[in-house]
Amino acid sequence: PDLFYGPGGPSTSPYGYGAMLSVRPIQLHGDPIALAVRPRPTGAVSSYWMPARQVMLTSQWRPALQAHVGDAFTLDLTVQADGLTAEQLPDLSTLVALPPGLKAYPDEPKLDTSSQDDTLIGRREQSIALIADEPGRFTLPALQVRWWNTTDDAPQQVTVPARTIVILPSEGAAAAAAARRSAPASSAIATPDRVNHGDPWLWGSLALGLVWIATLGGWYTSVRSRRPRPPPPQPPTTPSVGASQARAAFLKACRESDPRATRRHLLAWVDAERPASAPAGLHGLARQIGQPDIERLLRELDRACYAGGTWRGDELARALSALPTFASRAAGPKSQLAPLYR
Repeated sequence: PDLFYGPGGPSTSPYGYGAMLSVRPIQLHGDPIALAVRPRPTGAVSSYWMPARQVMLTSQWRPALQAHVGDAFTLDLTVQADGLTAEQLPDLSTLVALPPGLKAYPDEPKLDTSSQDDTLIGRREQSIALIADEPGRFTLPALQVRWWNTTDDAPQQVTVPARTIVILPSEGAAAAAAARRSAPASSAIATPDRVNHGDPWLWGSLALGLVWIATLGGWYTSVRSRRPRPPPPQPPTTPSVGASQARAAFLKACRESDPRATRRHLLAWVDAERPASAPAGLHGLARQIGQPDIERLLRELDRACYAGGTWRGDELARALSALPTFASRAAGPKSQLAPLYR
């Protein structure tokens, strides 16, 4: 046998201490895998593609019956597909057809992908807030999600049925209408059907009545003129909020992640610091600032005020620790309506 020399002398073992080992490369080969990729079927939806073993779609309305103008209806949608990840599922808010008079404010979706045996299961939960500008009945068409059944190799669809929602007038408008309906109607003055134009006593009585009414009116005017007139009412004074106080309240609302308080104190801060160019709302403020990052944060704040959901104000507080310089843009006509959540 070959001898391998180490510190202890010759040895027949090649793995002894100090042994010289020869190294040679070894390659392992697996069997090739043939993957046949078929084209998308002709009847498949062009905007999204869902090849899956099974798809489920559920919905829930909050509130279930009716709401007032300015209140939000919330439509909760959940789609689950066996054989797809959550990122492959379509954005359901783009598939909802809205009638005129309704506005949609979708919340951030919740995505979850799990596995069961050898199958991926994707799940997408999405809430959409719907707000009406005027009272009435609004019908949302049925929501249809088409998918391709890979087991039967055939198109299928899941559907959320159509729904009619009832929007009542705002509570203030309803109270005003009820007060108008309860007001007493003005009584009509009854007149005789027949008047004897030839009776001199009738004409004399009418003349005396007119003289008496004129005398009474003169006496009332003289008495009223002698009374001291009260001073005209002064408009109520509104205590002004300083810029530093409004800024501190804005930063505190951001730390507490309160979107409506943040919006209110931010606009108060801008009013106090720049009263000549203060905008009417968050969209006007975003246009005046003209910075894309701040515009994005203000849009997220505005959406949180309308649609609700989770909102964090830390990033907005860092971006607006001080008011930036307004961009020079032509100012449009200021709206006469007070902004929502002002």
